[in-house]
This record gives sequence, C-alpha cells and structure tokens, in this order.
Amino acid sequence: GYQADDEANAGSRMKANWYKEVEMAKDPICGMDVDEKNAPATSNYKGKTYYFCVKACKERFDKSPEKFIKEEKK
Repeated sequence: GYQADDEANAGSRMKANWYKEVEMAKDPICGMDVDEKNAPATSNYKGKTYYFCVKACKERFDKSPEKFIKEEKK
C-alpha cells in the first residue's frame, strides 16, 4: 500500500537529484563523460585535473599530455 508507493517516489526523487549533482568531465583521450567523483583514473597537469574512463587513457595522456590538451580560448 501506501508506504511502498512513498518509498518508490522517494527513490526516483533521489535519482533525479543524483543526476543534477554529478560533475561530469570529459576524458581528453576518448571524449567519454566521466563522473569526477568516481573516475577510475585522474592526472594532474599544469595545475589542472584531468579525468579518465580507464587507466589506459590516463597512461596515454601521461606520455604526451600536450597532444591531447586543446588550448581553451576565452
């Protein structure tokens, strides 16, 4: 009855909030969206943190970061 419906609604509300709060970063190697809090690999370069979907992407980045960084022009 009533309680089960209430719990189901609470669950979907939590999910909606979860999507809004997640900070997504782009993996500079493959272009995938990566959750910053749960990224499998990260690398710091010139004071900026880069997020990767897998360790292999991080390793490629670490070998030649300049190749993968596009200068952000404002």
